[in-house]
Amino acid sequence: MNRISFVISFCLFFLLISPQSFAQKGKRTSVDVGISSEVRKESATFADGLRAFYSNNYEEAESIFRSIVEKNGKNSTALFMLGKISVEKSAFPNAIYFFQEALSLDKKNVWIMVDLANTYNKMGDLKNAVKYWELICSEKKDNEYYLMELANCYTELNEIPKAIEVVDKLSHILGDLDYITETKVQLWLYINKTENAVNEYDKLIVKYPYNIDNYISAAKILISNSLSVDERALTYLKRAEKIDSNHPQLNVMLANYYEQIGDTESYYTYILKAFDNGDMRYETKIGIVEQFAQNAIRKKDKVELDKAIHLTELLVEKHPGEMYAVLTLANLQIAKEDYQNAVANFEKVVDYYPNSAALWEKFLIALNKTDNYQAIVKYADKITVLFPTHSAILLSIGKAYNRVKDGKNALNYLSQAVTYAFDNATISEVYYEMGNANFLLGNKEEALKNWKIAQNKGNNSEELKQKISELEK
Repeated sequence: MNRISFVISFCLFFLLISPQSFAQKGKRTSVDVGISSEVRKESATFADGLRAFYSNNYEEAESIFRSIVEKNGKNSTALFMLGKISVEKSAFPNAIYFFQEALSLDKKNVWIMVDLANTYNKMGDLKNAVKYWELICSEKKDNEYYLMELANCYTELNEIPKAIEVVDKLSHILGDLDYITETKVQLWLYINKTENAVNEYDKLIVKYPYNIDNYISAAKILISNSLSVDERALTYLKRAEKIDSNHPQLNVMLANYYEQIGDTESYYTYILKAFDNGDMRYETKIGIVEQFAQNAIRKKDKVELDKAIHLTELLVEKHPGEMYAVLTLANLQIAKEDYQNAVANFEKVVDYYPNSAALWEKFLIALNKTDNYQAIVKYADKITVLFPTHSAILLSIGKAYNRVKDGKNALNYLSQAVTYAFDNATISEVYYEMGNANFLLGNKEEALKNWKIAQNKGNNSEELKQKISELEK
């Protein structure tokens, strides 16, 4: 129930002392002489109890209020304070007893009822709590704070129609507030009443026909909560488009609709339109780009990759200081095998994410693919300090040293790589490169041994067969 709980935290300030505690509230006159010494003493004692209570000295306060009750069992305010002390001590059953005793003496005291209801809430006894919230709301029909608590109780008890009825009362008191409408919508959706949820926005559309957000919200419900595509969603969105065709959220929603029905061209058109709007926040854009990029990489579709790259380039152009967007672009360029541009973008972000092994691994791949071996050699010491046991990274560095004809350093990194490699594909490649390094150093016997291991681990390339054949002659 947490996702639709009507939890709105308001401080409920109220007087702690019932009207019975005041014998006189007007100007003091000579009539005061008639007040008995017992009453004066009780009032002074009560004040001492309040001071102790608000000083968090609950033991002393309890002792004082108990002494009052022992002498005057009908002092509802002292009983009330004993209840509040019990709540502070988490002695909830005791608190219930004192509050009920106080209420029996002061039956219309709403403040006592509120503490009773809150205490039952703390005990998790919602059935008793709701009884008191109902009683409170019957006494204070237009108090939004009490209605909120009642709605929350109904929600927790899964009595959703009753909760909605109470929230309706709140909307009449407070007006058409967004959070009240959203609460009703979530409650309807919780009991699978999609039509009722949409109807909440229909009512607002009638009242506020030019508020574009209501059309978008109605469409969002239909898109998110229908097993199949509901064409009515498009009707709402097109009506909204007539009001403001450049609204970023509207264009995102239109894109989502077209994505659901498989119209990729319209989807992309509306995404681009949303991105062109300067009001769309970067956080929203990067979320869309990430989803677009993931789909494109997963599909391995050149057209989709081009679209994702174009979208990401637009994002980088509008937000050049956002390095995560640049990193996303570099990853897409790797997927497209555009290694030259990928290298340029990885160089921009590598200092921002120095501890990302995935970044370095892809960066090194791009550098290898562009024959930029000297750059890899330059980064070698820095990378190995960060990732001393990362086999793929160590392999890339070893390959680079082979390409610059430094077999000694190549063997150093490759011998470390093979220690941490676990899959046959990586092990095979490491031994292949170790063979190349040994061959560079003139260690033909070791080279042949390395290449044969690479072959046994799955490398059946003609190039490797040729190398082995030449050494076996």
